[in-house]
Amino acid sequence: MNKQQIEQSLKAIHNGAYTKIRYLSTIPSNKENKGKVVQKMTDSIVRLGVTYCHIAVPEIQDSIKNNDSAKRELPWGQWDEQNPNYLIEHKGNYYLRCSTSRSPNHHGKVRYFVDGAEVSKEEAMSLTRPSEWTDARTMYVFNPKIENILAIGKEVK
Repeated sequence: MNKQQIEQSLKAIHNGAYTKIRYLSTIPSNKENKGKVVQKMTDSIVRLGVTYCHIAVPEIQDSIKNNDSAKRELPWGQWDEQNPNYLIEHKGNYYLRCSTSRSPNHHGKVRYFVDGAEVSKEEAMSLTRPSEWTDARTMYVFNPKIENILAIGKEVK
């Protein structure tokens, strides 16, 4: 999607609402498999428009109490002026700010592809570096590049 399409989708979403999202990310292949395109397609339910000060994570709340400006600061990039709390601009690219849900009903469904053909997770892992595989459940916030977003909200089938 491009920025205009994202902005159009965001008009129908309220701050903090649980929303479906589908995005595609490329996982760098290891040296032995250079040239192979390994991709991960994720369908997930996230919350959009959530600020740090509303996330019920003790580490984040402690950080906010110790530094009041943390409510608006980002570790990298800056908030988009037209879409604060949703879009981050960094080095000419835009990212959608997504907060994960802790509900077991909201865990993402993931599919893996190598050169366009669907493969198992194990096969995708064998073609990539081990450092690329972190446990997504430990992430409270993630920011997919908007060009990697395939669908948001009711567009996700």
